[in-house]
Amino acid sequence: MNDVLLVICSEDANTEKCTFWSRGISYVFKFFYNNISVKGIWKKLNEVKVYDSLKVYLLELPCTKLMKSYELAVVSKKCDVIFAAIEDIRSKKGIEMFYLSKQLLNISYFRSYYGEFSTGKLLFQALIIEILGNFYSNKADISKLDIVVIQGENEYEVVNLIRMLYPVTKFITVLTQDKTWFENELEDIYIKTGLSISVMSDFEKGLKNADIIICYGDINKITAYTRLIKRGAMILHYIYDDILYKYGSGWGLNFLNRERYSNITELDLDNILINDLEIHIPPSIIMKLGNLIPKHFNSLELAEILIKSQISLPVNAKQRDPALQDLARVFNEGGYYIKQFKGFKLNK
Repeated sequence: MNDVLLVICSEDANTEKCTFWSRGISYVFKFFYNNISVKGIWKKLNEVKVYDSLKVYLLELPCTKLMKSYELAVVSKKCDVIFAAIEDIRSKKGIEMFYLSKQLLNISYFRSYYGEFSTGKLLFQALIIEILGNFYSNKADISKLDIVVIQGENEYEVVNLIRMLYPVTKFITVLTQDKTWFENELEDIYIKTGLSISVMSDFEKGLKNADIIICYGDINKITAYTRLIKRGAMILHYIYDDILYKYGSGWGLNFLNRERYSNITELDLDNILINDLEIHIPPSIIMKLGNLIPKHFNSLELAEILIKSQISLPVNAKQRDPALQDLARVFNEGGYYIKQFKGFKLNK
């Protein structure tokens, strides 16, 4: 197991109200101490023992809105001290894994320094078989459903998903612009399993008979073919965000970027998009870290963070078949389970 550092913001941040400056600057820091220092930040570090061999370090930073442009230079200098303190803590505590809360990810200085975090995505992918099994329980035989997988930036996401799915399905269609690569890569799977795999670049033909669409790419590519998607088809597409738009009882849609996903409502109104999960986290962990949900991390994100720590999987690990299997195994053995599907039910 690897210890983990969670860096969180101590004050509420209302992400629904966006002005020019809040989009560009988001939420920036005013600290309780006039002279912020690495030593002062160390004093805000707390240790939580989750398991005998796993510690979670919580670094809670007080912050508030700051909209005035003339203070940006001051804020930038303070953030530089924060970054130095985080690196100092990680170095002296021997911490490889660290995560920023959703409020901190709204801060432009943090995004530009650390890049984007996609916490929750890997566990969502690891649980796809469980999602399908739970959702179609007493509804349909998954092995008889047509599954279509749309390639994203990482070709191996698709390959590893197919390795996971072959025991529960008979036919899979892969939609990609690189047919030759996939045909060569998937030939070995076909020989070993007998799974029927169709690789094509024709979205219109590929989506026409799909019962389940697993999208690793841009969801907007689907919206151009909504007239062809059959009624009742399920779409699985993880979207990393916490902005919830409610369109019906018990359903909502999280947008990663309003403009990018502005056409999402053009999907067939009889289809369901599952884009997030509410996870049951064992009570023993909730007693120690429950106050982090949902303000700093949602339940899927926190579950992934803890499970990754248990199997020593790097923060930005790419999808690998063994990694997915390990995530799913520890998820089931550790007392976690899916409480609710989050997504969007599109009604005519």
